[in-house]
Amino acid sequence: MVKEDARGYLYPEDTAPVVLELEQGRVVRARKTYGGWIMAEITVYDIPGPFCAWFPPGVLAEPGPTAEPREGIVEKGKTVYNVWEFSRINVERGQVYAHDMAVITGERRDGMVQIHAAAGWNGWVRENDLILDPWVNQPLPEL
Repeated sequence: MVKEDARGYLYPEDTAPVVLELEQGRVVRARKTYGGWIMAEITVYDIPGPFCAWFPPGVLAEPGPTAEPREGIVEKGKTVYNVWEFSRINVERGQVYAHDMAVITGERRDGMVQIHAAAGWNGWVRENDLILDPWVNQPLPEL
């Protein structure tokens, strides 16, 4: 997880081109290391965008009490409320999704979490229906 806003580089050197910038709390999946740098996969919400980058030593950390992830998965079969404003959530208007959805989290209120997904989509989901790990259902491929 990115423990503070960070830049991802094309290769593991300070002089390498920056290919992306990630906000604190974004979740990445480490794939390999080189000289203290970590090459990690990133969930891409809108194309075009890089799906991996190199991060310098010290900018990534394991999630914990002082560092909560801001990304996750709403698994298929969970109810999502397709509204922007919390006050417009109506239990009868929830939709059950037939697929997993990678999301970035936003505001939290009364047991609900605002979520943002690809193509500018926004909504709300119950906190206990959100898994704060976008890689949970994606096993690593064989190398």
